[in-house]
Amino acid sequence: MGHLVIGGVKSFAWLINARAPKNFPIQEAGGVGLLTSADGAKYMSIWLQLFPGKYVGLGYGTNDALGCTDAANFYAHYFTMVQIVLDMGKIPIVPHIPWGRSANIQKCAPALNCKIDVLYRAFPQIIKGPDFWAFFQKHQDLISDDDIHPTQMGFGAYRQQWANAMLAVVY
Repeated sequence: MGHLVIGGVKSFAWLINARAPKNFPIQEAGGVGLLTSADGAKYMSIWLQLFPGKYVGLGYGTNDALGCTDAANFYAHYFTMVQIVLDMGKIPIVPHIPWGRSANIQKCAPALNCKIDVLYRAFPQIIKGPDFWAFFQKHQDLISDDDIHPTQMGFGAYRQQWANAMLAVVY
């Protein structure tokens, strides 16, 4: 979700502006490789002190799936993050974990995505982000040879999915 054109797709702000011309949102890409939901739960309150925005995308889960994190622990971490976001007067946005060919993603991510569905029911304030599991399962050619991450075109599609979801609900 950086700001450069990737996979032929402009930035999130440009995608929103193209379809909702009165809007040109500021978006900060806060993704840090190798972090898990446990890290998010531990540091979210510190990180959000630096973030003046209203909407907070919580895109954790791929690294949890790769490590086959226990689903109950994953849920507890997400529950903590969502509660922190809400307590700070912000709105959480939670997508489903992306599909990937990795054996652990195939084995463990479905249970974690089910916990995300439980989270949606527990917190109706959550805006449902993109269903990256369904999207990348249908577009497997957008997953790189590492069986985990999107290709360059896949990262562009990822960005477009975020924009589509936010245009449907926020803008």
